[in-house]
Amino acid sequence: MAKLTAVQTAPNCRWVRLDYRFLGIRLPAETISPWRCVRPYQTPRNVTDEECAACEFFEAEENAEN
Repeated sequence: MAKLTAVQTAPNCRWVRLDYRFLGIRLPAETISPWRCVRPYQTPRNVTDEECAACEFFEAEENAEN
């Protein structure tokens, strides 16, 4: 049986959350992306799918169906 691999995009990374889940964080007037990277040891910041596709710290969600 062939094993499927997760596509390396923001919604598939364990370190990425949607902006609306951050209470008390003021969002810029125009956000590039609705995704925030919350990887440990950094301040949460907006990221795009392109950034996630090339990120060396990408980790697939544990509950992702592969």
